[in-house]
Amino acid sequence: MEEKKQKDEEKKEVKKESKKESKEVKEQEKDEESLKIKEIDKALSKEEKLEISDSEIEDMLTEKAKSYRGKVKIKGFRPGKVPIDYIKRYFYKELLNETIDEIVNQKIKEILSKEKNLATYPNVSKDYEKGKGLTLKIQYEVLSDFELGDYKNIEIEDIEVKVKKEDIDKEIERLRLQVAEVLPLEKGKELDEETIIDFEFQIKNPNTGKWMKKETLKDRKVKDQTFMGVNEKLLGMKVGEEKVFKGKIPEELESKNFAGKETEARIKVLNAKKIKLPEINDDFAKSLGEYNTLKELKDKIKEAIENRKKEERKYLLGERVLSEIEKNVEFGVPVSFIFQEMNALFKQGLNLDPATSLKVARENIKKIFIVEKIAKENKIEVTEQDIDKYVEEQAKAYGVPPQIFRSYLKEEHLSEIKHQILRNKTIEFLSENAKIKGKTTKATSKKTEGEKKKTTKKTPAKEKTTKTQTTKKKTVSKTTKKSENKTKETKKKKE
Repeated sequence: MEEKKQKDEEKKEVKKESKKESKEVKEQEKDEESLKIKEIDKALSKEEKLEISDSEIEDMLTEKAKSYRGKVKIKGFRPGKVPIDYIKRYFYKELLNETIDEIVNQKIKEILSKEKNLATYPNVSKDYEKGKGLTLKIQYEVLSDFELGDYKNIEIEDIEVKVKKEDIDKEIERLRLQVAEVLPLEKGKELDEETIIDFEFQIKNPNTGKWMKKETLKDRKVKDQTFMGVNEKLLGMKVGEEKVFKGKIPEELESKNFAGKETEARIKVLNAKKIKLPEINDDFAKSLGEYNTLKELKDKIKEAIENRKKEERKYLLGERVLSEIEKNVEFGVPVSFIFQEMNALFKQGLNLDPATSLKVARENIKKIFIVEKIAKENKIEVTEQDIDKYVEEQAKAYGVPPQIFRSYLKEEHLSEIKHQILRNKTIEFLSENAKIKGKTTKATSKKTEGEKKKTTKKTPAKEKTTKTQTTKKKTVSKTTKKSENKTKETKKKKE
């Protein structure tokens, strides 16, 4: 009986292990699949191969050598009377390069006239060997043609506009820091966690035992200096005091030669100061110059945060619609675009695993194409006024005159700015036309306002004003320029 029970247990264990292995294999296959480039993306990569025999090359060389005859001077021959064989012998390298370049240029022209939807300019690799002829390999990518579907009827979840107590408290703390007093630490006083200091820091090279270059670190809060436990050593120290201690260099340090090793470190406190925050009361509100009571200040903060969140809501609703369109519409994306975007994500400091990076990059590129198509279909355009407004806002943020800011912008910067403005306007359009789940009205209040106007009897004066405003809007819409296409650079090269 015991023996049978033991065998049953063994069978259960075998089955359990088998299921575990099967699950691991499936997960591995899933991971491998997520790292693969989709076939519809690969299909956009085109390759053409062209082979030209050695005899054809020689014939072309001979013809080109004839055109050299009237230009070259070779000792012993009168101008225009140099034998072709001599010209080919003396100028073989130049003649060969020119001949190959002509063949390549002709082939590129054929591709540019044939492919009207180029994504990347043709890349040509040349392989010539005398006696074997010339082999050309031409690679390029094309753009997908796709339909958006009924994107105006996509339903999305609403975004609640709610100001939390923590939002107001956070803004209050920011304002407290803004008007806080910065006082030098009294002589003889010891540092605590909140003290802000300037200090010297130096470590011994754990491999050589020699002191390395001294660093001066400024405006550092004691509690934030966690490297090698420096924060604990600083507690209780005074200005001018120096301390040497032993510690371990963190394992995650970029330099693998030092990571995890024991060494000595030296710290010296140069300066120290304390920030004295004002109490949160009516006097604090009055110190900001616009309010009589703390309640007035909090109400104003709440109103400002609420307005900001309403603006954010409009943009986020549009982004939700765009994400839904991206999920619903499948089309190929040029592989080179995906890799460029993956590189951009890496440079932005996003710590994504390869599979996630590939997925996010592809989605981002798809959204770019979708935005451009929606903008084109709905005649959403970027005007000079839009660019001027953007430049003014950016110049104000950097604290420089708009003319100076604009003078630093190169053509590629303006192209990026135009694309960003076009994206923002398209997102706003999607937000205005979004259908919210459980609601009959659209995302913004434009429809509601329109309905209100219909129910209100207009006076002749009001009717006249409305007509004038409509005329103005039409005039503005006529002066807008066509938005730039994503493939502008390729088109320039075509020309």
